[in-house]
Amino acid sequence: MGDLKFFKDFKQKLESLENRVVAAEDLIQVRQIRAKLAIDLEKYKQSITNCFDSLWDKRNTYNQLLAESINSQPLEPNQYKQKANQLKQLDCDIKALTEFINQVNPEVTIANYEERLNSISERISALNNQRP
Repeated sequence: MGDLKFFKDFKQKLESLENRVVAAEDLIQVRQIRAKLAIDLEKYKQSITNCFDSLWDKRNTYNQLLAESINSQPLEPNQYKQKANQLKQLDCDIKALTEFINQVNPEVTIANYEERLNSISERISALNNQRP
């Protein structure tokens, strides 16, 4: 899963950019930071969607392979071993993706980050109102 590094770095990156917003008095700079955060949040949402898609694909493949195995003629020992290994690998992948999604808790995480973006938008509005 290539997105794992993105997930690990996302929170730290967000906090770093938020700290820059706190220190920023320049409206242009705050807008740029907010735009960067919005882009990263969209990447985060897409990565989560990819995880769910992968999970569903693996579950479907697992179920299809299982159904084929049940409905097929008796398998040769070599074929049986191959099917068993495929099912075992899919089962491991499904468990890992499920645990990862539960750990990331996307619904709460996305709501939290969207709230933070709204806070930055409010800061932009406040800076706009302070302009002469």
